[in-house]
Amino acid sequence: MFKLDPRRVDTREPIARGSFGAIYAYLNDDGKENKDWVVKCIQFKETRELNFFTQELLLGFNHKHPCIVSNRGFNFQGSQQEGFNLFIKMPRMGPSLKRVIGDYCKAKAKPNLNDVTKCFYNAASGLEYLEHKRIIHNNVNPGTILFDQNGAARIGGIGLAQHKPWKEEQSSEGTRIYAAPERLDEDFVPQKETAFKGDVWSLGLTIIEFCLLNPKRYYPIQDEDDDWLQLDSDESKPKSQPQEEKKIDVDNLNLNKEEGKKRVIGSILVEENLQLIEKEYDRKLGDVEGPETTHKLVKILRELFNPNPKDRPSFSKIRERLNEEFPELVRKTILCECPYLTLI
Repeated sequence: MFKLDPRRVDTREPIARGSFGAIYAYLNDDGKENKDWVVKCIQFKETRELNFFTQELLLGFNHKHPCIVSNRGFNFQGSQQEGFNLFIKMPRMGPSLKRVIGDYCKAKAKPNLNDVTKCFYNAASGLEYLEHKRIIHNNVNPGTILFDQNGAARIGGIGLAQHKPWKEEQSSEGTRIYAAPERLDEDFVPQKETAFKGDVWSLGLTIIEFCLLNPKRYYPIQDEDDDWLQLDSDESKPKSQPQEEKKIDVDNLNLNKEEGKKRVIGSILVEENLQLIEKEYDRKLGDVEGPETTHKLVKILRELFNPNPKDRPSFSKIRERLNEEFPELVRKTILCECPYLTLI
């Protein structure tokens, strides 16, 4: 535990919100915000609820990797009458990828593919570390990839993570619109060989969204010639709604009738968006990356969406592929200063 004065937690306005709880500034002795640390506050009423957050605490402390947001201390205070507060000390981070995507949309600009690839590499490296530790993240999406104050991407949002999920009776599907198809199956039971492949699919969708900002999303309507409507990247409602009588019950609509897999309203379409990435970035004359970079990135991304989880690459393989195709770019990432194998 770390010594914490609750009066120094500035709860007037949260800096951000996590999977559980909110992130607040921590004040120095002079009343100014600490530039290096923040405090996550989780409120609950009964002590038995603490067991639900024990997993996040343990996973946050028991790893050392430059691309994962770690916990540095915690404190537990409160009473049965007034309720309880769990304070978790963690490094101050910059914006989430979701926020960055929103800023690009507001500026009507496109991200540089070099920056996308660096984010892809760091996220895959952090998830590779969790994979070696037999930890499944369960909720990879733009909101759980954070940028530190140097602009390097890190994996956060580990509140739904599980250690050796094939030993659990249930497994979380995380944010449904980023979940792999097999995780949406009511009878889904994680298998040791494929438990981490759902995170692979989710990371692929996240990188697609970073490339396109506002990718094509699934929204079924009656018109056979127009089977989707594009959604805003940070909204759950389509720009134009079909009439009420034309709505389809998505929960009973199969993505693949033979395999019984389902689509979710708002989920990102895969092949349509991969083709769109190639089209949009190839069309940009003078783009510093050029068509070759685009094709290499799309080729790697396409491998992440194999319908059979067993055939999707591991995070180790994804990192190796990125290193093979973009060696000069990878050398500029934060991990090059910290050899990966020494961190396992």
